[in-house]
Formats: sequence, C-alpha cells, structure tokens
Amino acid sequence: MRKAQRGFTLIELIMVTVILGILAATISISLGDINVIRRDISARKIMTDIRLAQNLAIARHLHTWIAFDVTLNQYTLFLENPANLGRANRRIAKDPITQGPYIISLGSPQTAACSLTSINIGGTPELEFDKYGFPEDQNGNRITTPGLIQLNGARVLSITPETGRVVMQ
Repeated sequence: MRKAQRGFTLIELIMVTVILGILAATISISLGDINVIRRDISARKIMTDIRLAQNLAIARHLHTWIAFDVTLNQYTLFLENPANLGRANRRIAKDPITQGPYIISLGSPQTAACSLTSINIGGTPELEFDKYGFPEDQNGNRITTPGLIQLNGARVLSITPETGRVVMQ
C-alpha cells in the first residue's frame, strides 16, 4: 500500500497567495494614511490645550495665554501670576503629566506630520482668555472675528469670538 503524500493542493496555494496579496494591499493603503492621522491627532491636541487654557482661566479666575510660535513650530501655555497680576508677570504653566513646562513642540515623533503654518488671532500670534473665559488677542482686546490657526495639510482651527469654542475645519 502506498503512503499518501503530504502537501498542499494547487487550489490551496493559490488561495493563500490571494489572501496574502489582499492583506499586503490593505496594509500599504493604511500606512499611507498615517501622516493624515498624526496631523489630526496634533490638531485635536491643540484644540484640547485651548480648551484647557479657557477652563483654567475660568476655574482660577485669572488670565491664561497660549503663545504660538510658527518659526519654532511650538506653542506655550502661560498662567497669570496671582501674586503679581498682568501679562508681563505671567509664568509658564506646568504640564500636569510631566510636571515640566507646558511647551508643546510639533515635530516630536508623535506630531512629526504636523506643523504650524500661520496664526491670526486678532492679528496676533497669541490667544488670551480673561478670567471669565472670553477669548482675546495678545493685547487684551476681545476677538471680533474668528481666530485662525493654520496647520499644514489644509487643517484650520477656528476660535469662535464670544465663546472661545474651537472647531476644526
């Protein structure tokens, strides 16, 4: 009696090859979207930090600022010094996670696909929230037109006058 040979049939080999081809195509398409995903995550991080600044201003009943720097591709969160009020005496906030200065650099490994291209908040690169949470420019004037933060990849964050609501366009 002859032993049955072990192996795969031609149909089984073709099916495995087709399945591997489909998986490879799916993975390559997904990897192409990684920069878009990173850009969206970075935009949402900026939106969250703007909301944090507004909430801190309301909770502490003191002014807060977010200073954007297009050249350095970063932004910094500042808090008003309760012992010495005013913009001139503001201090950099502490990051609640790292306990270091609240300076966010876009271009770190997590945000490598994102960069600031232009900032226009009442004609200035800073967003201030007064003690009631109203958005102002760096000169302390309430913004009357939407503040715009332009990111690469056609992402724009818009800050609504009166409320400070942030929307991604």
